Amino acid sequence: MNTAYGIIKSGLGPHVDKLDLFVVLLLVTGRRQQELYNQMHFEPAGPYHLKVSSFAKSLDKNGSAIIPSLFDSGIIVQRINEVRRAFADPDRPVNSLNRKISERCKTLFPDASTTHQLRALYA
Repeated sequence: MNTAYGIIKSGLGPHVDKLDLFVVLLLVTGRRQQELYNQMHFEPAGPYHLKVSSFAKSLDKNGSAIIPSLFDSGIIVQRINEVRRAFADPDRPVNSLNRKISERCKTLFPDASTTHQLRALYA
């Protein structure tokens, strides 16, 4: 969590790569790659809660839910917007980044070497 906190606190810049930030956001929100990359809508719903909508796997695609956030929700939404702008390429789907994302997971969080394991840690 110290690694995640440092990256979230810093945001994108000379010391934080967009893939590092993306992987940390996967951990602290518990969301799927495609949801975080471009699909899901996030907004603060209290200091450590997010209102999310447009789930990747749901029968009710228009539904919304309040989920816990492992860090301040306002900062999380700000970092999600930063990382989405950094990856802003509508012709490049998130699955084209799977290998790089998996490598970064292993580097940042050796005990959780896949995005599925990050979701489990979040839970």
